[in-house]
Amino acid sequence: MQRVSRELAADTMAYAPVLLFVNGDFWGVYNARERYSGDYVESHYGIESDNVALIESDYSKVHTNQNAKFIVTSGLEDDADDFNELVRYIRKNSMKKQEHYDYVRARMDIDSLIDLFVSRLYFSALDFPGNNIKVWRNRADNDPSGADNRWHFVLLDMDMGLSFYKDANSTTETSNYFSWLDSEGTVASTIMHKLLANPDFKDRFLVRFYRVLNEVYVPARLDEELGRITAERAPIEKLQTLRWGASLNTYRDSVNDMRQFVERRNKYALRFLCSHFKITEEELRIGATRAVRDLAAGVAHEIGNPLNALSLNLQLIRRANGDSEEIEECIRQVERLSGIIHGFLQALRPSKPNLVRGSVADPINKCLTAMRPQFEERSVSVTLNLPSALPSVALDPAQMEQVFFNLLKNALEALRDGGSIDISLSSDDNDVITTVRDDGHGM
Repeated sequence: MQRVSRELAADTMAYAPVLLFVNGDFWGVYNARERYSGDYVESHYGIESDNVALIESDYSKVHTNQNAKFIVTSGLEDDADDFNELVRYIRKNSMKKQEHYDYVRARMDIDSLIDLFVSRLYFSALDFPGNNIKVWRNRADNDPSGADNRWHFVLLDMDMGLSFYKDANSTTETSNYFSWLDSEGTVASTIMHKLLANPDFKDRFLVRFYRVLNEVYVPARLDEELGRITAERAPIEKLQTLRWGASLNTYRDSVNDMRQFVERRNKYALRFLCSHFKITEEELRIGATRAVRDLAAGVAHEIGNPLNALSLNLQLIRRANGDSEEIEECIRQVERLSGIIHGFLQALRPSKPNLVRGSVADPINKCLTAMRPQFEERSVSVTLNLPSALPSVALDPAQMEQVFFNLLKNALEALRDGGSIDISLSSDDNDVITTVRDDGHGM
């Protein structure tokens, strides 16, 4: 579970099986794993270990008060105070108010919190959320890493999941623990329950869960990882059972239970997610697509701003020093990148078509004229077959030109030097049909 979750925002521990011998006697297969500590944070994030505050839920009170204050695992005596104060703030204030939510976001890595719950819910990993919560932060404002001071969540002790139990504490593929999200009986569930009252956080959680289902916890991928782990252990598993008097059949049954879990869990987790939030899969898909689009647009804008500044400064340099081939080339490349970003943003948020009556042949001819040097350089012949008459249709000339440019560019890239592209237009009573063919080998 840790291994397949390493792409998540919550930290994970690397693992490897090891053979233990005591005075030459085989003592079994053990698990060597990373340990969450200041050294772990330093090795993964470059934060000096002495600047790391590491705290956790109080195990001594797990059966008496799961809302108890967190305690220091390693670091300074008062390291838990900041987190415990943040929890009090969350309990006291409504996260529906954006100012309260923004305050929490500035002090907590909410993406690692989301991924912690996504993983535990998916694998039905019990002994949670009242236990096995560990968080860390960089307490120093001047750490050389430049890392922020937010609290980050980790995945810890996931072993009570993935069909570990098949009794009343079921952790099989049909187990549903989404009620954790509604509870204020533990520190972690209280944080989630309060934050889910904020629409932005709720959307973020839903989109992330849906994306993890489709990109990370994919059945074929999980099955492949399970097969890899069991293959590592297969040569020595018989020795393990002999050493401890265990049954090899019990081991194989457990592996089969886990394999059934990874093959079937995805559809159940999706069903439980939709049921709990009263949402359809189509709505989840639309939300995920919108989130990716907005993220991509944000990145494009962040790139575009320095490009604009670079273009302005190049213009000033040219004005002060006169034209030069080097400056002109820099300006051309900046303009090219700006054009790519503009086109990218247009694709993400396409403008409303400006429809006029016209011929489909006109934007095609414009594309062919603009791309003629590329065709000639690659020795590609292009044939345009037009009927004697084409009906006038409603179209946006600029958008249609972009469509044909993309089609011809794809065709060109599918060809080696030489080859041909054939463009044919035909019409029926209602439509104009355009066919683009090339004799390339595919992209």
